[in-house]
Amino acid sequence: MIQWGMLDANIGRRSFLNQSFRMLMGTLLLGVPMNAISQGTAQSNKVPKFHAQPPNGALPQVRNPAQYAANPTVERIYQLAAAIRPALYQLPCYCSCDREEGHASLLDCYVSTHAVQCLICQREAVFAFRQTRHGKHPRQIRAEILRGDWKSEIIDDITRLPTV
Repeated sequence: MIQWGMLDANIGRRSFLNQSFRMLMGTLLLGVPMNAISQGTAQSNKVPKFHAQPPNGALPQVRNPAQYAANPTVERIYQLAAAIRPALYQLPCYCSCDREEGHASLLDCYVSTHAVQCLICQREAVFAFRQTRHGKHPRQIRAEILRGDWKSEIIDDITRLPTV
């Protein structure tokens, strides 16, 4: 004789186990829990840190570009960054350095050695330099960076980089 109450409980338990198994397999196959995927998407849409206003006092110097003479592209980009420190202070950097290294703006990438290896920082600085030379205000450049306009900067050919 079938006990209907027991059958309902077994079906509910089986359904729960099947759902748990599917979640576990999804996590194993994708490498991350399902809720981390949605959190990652929200995190990637977040605007990195920047200063909305010009600096009140003196800004720190970028690292000496001459120390990168062995890599002329990096040396040139550090020269460009040194020329537009007030603008870099007001711009975000999309390489996650605000979360991973505590940077508060793109300028921090050039005060440290971070930008030596970071192509995102390099592209953004070259983009910011070009836009500054075209007479744009850091607020306008920031809007263009947020739009992703910096991504088209070509930095692997020194002959295409601007000069100070």
